[in-house]
Amino acid sequence: MITKKEVLAIALAAITLGYIESFTGFTWQSWAVFSLLGLVIVGIHVLGQKAMAVIFDSDTETTIWKMERFWFPESRYLRTAIPTGILVPLAALFISYGHLWFLTLITFEASPLPYKIRPFSKITEVQLALIALAGSIANILLAFFAFLLGFKEFAMLNLYFSFFSLIPFSSFDGTKVFFGSRLLWMFSFAFVLSLIILFEVAGFWPTLISAFIIALTILIAYFVSFEAP
Repeated sequence: MITKKEVLAIALAAITLGYIESFTGFTWQSWAVFSLLGLVIVGIHVLGQKAMAVIFDSDTETTIWKMERFWFPESRYLRTAIPTGILVPLAALFISYGHLWFLTLITFEASPLPYKIRPFSKITEVQLALIALAGSIANILLAFFAFLLGFKEFAMLNLYFSFFSLIPFSSFDGTKVFFGSRLLWMFSFAFVLSLIILFEVAGFWPTLISAFIIALTILIAYFVSFEAP
């Protein structure tokens, strides 16, 4: 179930994403069009996470990425949270005059459904990682569909959004995936990055197969080097 606060967060993220995409050749019409596309991108991301949360008898609450603490002690909280999910992307955009995109706009928290009987009192880190990753998977699948229909720019925007979401920083999805399973994060991050690079120079199936092989190779190399006993 999506709450009114989540609808507002999704809408703000979509409008920001649309502005970033339309910044270089800005018109009000292009902003409106790209904001609608942003609504699809952010919406499918959130729905993917909520769908995965249902499997674990849980729910997610999506918000704009905010900075609430300014130092490590728990007492170091700001009186009013700073909406960094809006300010940081816009600051990067203005400073670079449209050449630097930062597309991490939203975060989420997951909690067990109160009316479900769970074997554990909390969501495990692995379950949280799978919930977080489900958003990026939804964007990747949407990107594949868009590529097959010939909408390359929309597809790439989905991949960029997925890539930035998987960065292991702050409360991003990538942080949840990384601490839930480093192997899962390594594969997914390498896979998305490979897709972004290869789709610029190759067709759909060569890119998909090559990205999978590259990500799997990186995963095996990481496992052998750092995880294997």
